[in-house]
Amino acid sequence: MSESEVKPMRPSRGLFFYFKVMAVFVALIAVSAGIAIYYVYNRLTTDSRLEQMVMEKVSGAINMDVKFGALRVVFPGLEISNVSVATDSASLKIDSKIDLIKIRPDLWAAFAGELMIDALTIASATTEVELKKTSGGRPGPETASGAAAFDLAAIKFPFNSVDINSLRFMIIDHPSGKSHNLLLNQVELSRSMLSTAIPFSVDAVLVGQASLKVDGKLYWPASVLADLVVKAENIDELKKLVPEEYRKHVQTIKSAEGKASIKFNMSDGS
Repeated sequence: MSESEVKPMRPSRGLFFYFKVMAVFVALIAVSAGIAIYYVYNRLTTDSRLEQMVMEKVSGAINMDVKFGALRVVFPGLEISNVSVATDSASLKIDSKIDLIKIRPDLWAAFAGELMIDALTIASATTEVELKKTSGGRPGPETASGAAAFDLAAIKFPFNSVDINSLRFMIIDHPSGKSHNLLLNQVELSRSMLSTAIPFSVDAVLVGQASLKVDGKLYWPASVLADLVVKAENIDELKKLVPEEYRKHVQTIKSAEGKASIKFNMSDGS
């Protein structure tokens, strides 16, 4: 390409994209925890290959290389320390180190033949995410959202309590030529048997751009209602990072420190 030619501009990825990367990865770890506790409690009589078996089952389920330093059964729960999760494909590379994952199953649900996690704790993790350039440009809808849609209503929400703290994501986005540091300081979720609403809170920082605090309620599998507090160095520049289809949710934020209330319908993504 000569110097006079103009290189095509790649559309920048939205701010929500990077939070999605974080959310998807946390969801994978949560699923991994559920799979681990399932195999431990269903194969507790296995010989000394228990740790190897759990690593193999989790790795196969999420299609990533999963290893850990130690697995301890602390009745009625499970502690997994020094966890590493890695994958390297044509479009994505992930390398994560997690200090500690604690899982405590709901024994009453287990007696009824159901997998329910009474408490999940994920502490102190560093994750490097590398988004690679691909010949076909940005991934299409079928790549971004999965090969096939699934019905959330068919899935019972499996967590009574979640506590996630001190997670750092270092994201290198080769297609856009940008890099970001995302800190997930705290995520808390606690459900009550007396209510269909599941309260949750999030404290996150996109370093150098914005901090985000969220207090909301999850109505599984229908919708999410949340109050957001956003602090940004430049709110107009921050809004440009929000994908156009979600931009209506942040239009009420007029200053570098603002609040907004949103409703997200999980069924149609609106």
